[in-house]
Amino acid sequence: MKIKKKILILGGYGFLGSNLYRSLKDIHYVFRYGNFYKKKEISLSGLKKIKKNFDIIIHSAGGSSVTQSILDPKEDKKKTVGSTRTLMKFIKETKIKPKLIFISSAAVFGNSIKKKIKRPISPYGKHKLKSEKLLINFAKKNKLELNIIRFFSLYGEGLKKQLLWDVLSKLKKNFFIFNGSGEELRSWMHVNDAVKIVNLILFNSLKKISIINAPGHNAFTNKDVINKIYKYLHVKEKPIFNNIPRKGDPKILVCDNKDLKMLDWKQSVDFSLGLKKYIAWFKKK
Repeated sequence: MKIKKKILILGGYGFLGSNLYRSLKDIHYVFRYGNFYKKKEISLSGLKKIKKNFDIIIHSAGGSSVTQSILDPKEDKKKTVGSTRTLMKFIKETKIKPKLIFISSAAVFGNSIKKKIKRPISPYGKHKLKSEKLLINFAKKNKLELNIIRFFSLYGEGLKKQLLWDVLSKLKKNFFIFNGSGEELRSWMHVNDAVKIVNLILFNSLKKISIINAPGHNAFTNKDVINKIYKYLHVKEKPIFNNIPRKGDPKILVCDNKDLKMLDWKQSVDFSLGLKKYIAWFKKK
C-alpha cells in the first residue's frame, strides 16, 4: 500500500494543474493554491495559511501565454518569476524539505531547439528560464530534490487558447485565414500524457537536480494540423496562410525523446484520437 503524500500544486486551477489535481486527489492529500483567472495571486501569507509540511510541491503557476507575455511582460514576470520567488521564501521560512517539480516550457529554447541552446524569444520563455535558474540555485543551496519538466505543445479538452482553439473558433465564424506560413513545426502531447509524466517523476528518484525535455511523439506542421481539422469537419474551403508569424513563436519546437525514454514513459493518447476528442469537446461549447 502506497503511503499518502502531502502534495501542493501551485497553479492548481490552470489547465495542467487542474488535470494533475484530478489525477492525485483520491490517492494523496492534495492542496492547490493560486488562481490567476480569479485574480487570486500567490502570496507568502496565503501559503503560510495552509500550514502543511508538504512532501512534494508542484510549481505549475505563472504566465501561460506567449501572446499575453508580449502584451504585458511585467504582468507575466510577476506571475512566473514572482510566484517562484514567493515559493522559495515560503520553503525557507517554514524550513520544509519538499521534493520540487517545476513545470517549465520548451519556450526557453527560442529558435535554438536543434542545438538545445537556451535563447528565448518571448517574455514567457525568458521568465520560465529565469525561474529555472532561480530554483536550481535554491535547490543546490538548500539540498532539495528538483525536477524541471519542459513541455512542448500541450493540448486537450478544456484548453481555450493556442492553435486548436484558434482554428476551430475561426472556422465557426467561416474565417479561413491563418497566421504564419503553415510550416511551423510543433511536437504535440495530450494533457493526459503530460499528467502521466509528472506522476512518474513524483514517485521515482531521479538525479538530485534533473531537467526533462518532454516533447511527446507527435510532430506536425501547423498546416498538417489544420488539414486534419478540415478533414474531420468536412471543410471544403482551403486554408489560407498570411505568412505573418505570430510574435514570439519559434519556427520549430521539436526535439528527441531520450529524457522520456529514461522515465519509461509511453504515449497513451495518439494525436488523431486526441484531436477528435478535442473537436467533440469544442462542439459542445
